[in-house]
Amino acid sequence: MHLRAGTNFAGYIVVRLLGTGGMGSVYLARHPRLERLVALKVLADTFTTDPKVRGAFDREAALAARLDHPNIVAVYDRSGPDDPALWLTMRYVAGGDANTLLAAAPAGLPPELAVRLIGDAAHALDFAHAKGVVHRDVKPANLVIDDDPRHGQRALLTDFGIARTLDDTVTLSSVAASFAYAAPERFTATVDHRSDIYSLGCTLYHLLTGRHPYPRTDQAAVIAAHLTAPPPAPRDIRPELPAGLDAVIATAMAKSPDDRYGTCAALAEAARSALDPATTVRNPARAPSSTGPDGRRRLRRRVALGFLIVAGGTGAGIALLQPSSGGTTPPPRTTTRSTSTPTKAPTASRTDSTVPKTSTSAPRAGTPVPTAPPLGPGATPRSVVGSPSVGRSAPRSTQR
Repeated sequence: MHLRAGTNFAGYIVVRLLGTGGMGSVYLARHPRLERLVALKVLADTFTTDPKVRGAFDREAALAARLDHPNIVAVYDRSGPDDPALWLTMRYVAGGDANTLLAAAPAGLPPELAVRLIGDAAHALDFAHAKGVVHRDVKPANLVIDDDPRHGQRALLTDFGIARTLDDTVTLSSVAASFAYAAPERFTATVDHRSDIYSLGCTLYHLLTGRHPYPRTDQAAVIAAHLTAPPPAPRDIRPELPAGLDAVIATAMAKSPDDRYGTCAALAEAARSALDPATTVRNPARAPSSTGPDGRRRLRRRVALGFLIVAGGTGAGIALLQPSSGGTTPPPRTTTRSTSTPTKAPTASRTDSTVPKTSTSAPRAGTPVPTAPPLGPGATPRSVVGSPSVGRSAPRSTQR
């Protein structure tokens, strides 16, 4: 469905197309009575004929609309049961997203800005987690930037749950863009709020370095890296960064959820502390080694599962990405390791020349790693206005 400028759709007047992709299109629209600009997301017609998809979309849209927080993009309105199309309207934010900032600073953002944006996202995520909601798609494209004249740039998190309910009805390429930030357990087990902590760590790494945590040539290699490769150290890319940030990333991206920060706020506080020269940082505990027979068997199982996800397309493989529940999860555990820094290892000064990083179950030499066809031009569509699979046919904007 393509809407022309001036079209009256569901009571909104279309102003212009903002972007389009595999799941549908996003338009800048105006409410004629309220005189308010909104981002209007209209899903592709292929989604409207499946009753299960419609039901899931309605549930997730209603859930997202109840998340009222300063750092979450507000959902204003949505399609009803009798509407022929699936749509919703959200706050329009004209500042673009974190990818827009990275395009202007390809070597990485100033660390103070990157950490501040992650802190904004952490507030939003912990609020959602307390209500039993897991985002599952935290990435720079879902951090929209609001230029606040009083406080400067701040991040708002968008796309809570709307796309993940559709994952088993879309092609693998529609979710491939999110693989760069996906927690290992998304490929092997049911996820909880700690998968968002991992993805937030991946996002922080990207903001600091301008690179994905695991830049690989194909999807299978990216998945294998999330499952087995050591967490990357941002100072390997930008040596001028504070040494403590290496330890922050290592803990946030620990392979085992139990070894990560307990909350997103703890991650953000540790990152802020790493910017302070007077602060000591705690190094994360080492992950179990994969060099023994049991470790090698675990490695083979993990890589095989990752390959099944890539090879499975829209079948059973893609279903591994999502839990069987309807989109909400129990709130995070009330016990956490720390509110600022990890607590499992000895301390080291930020002035150290090196910061130990979490050892992980990396593949041994000669261990076969599955391969898959390289990502094509359409395999990692860029999100626009909070739509995980909306492409970049137009500049990124969201609701104001």
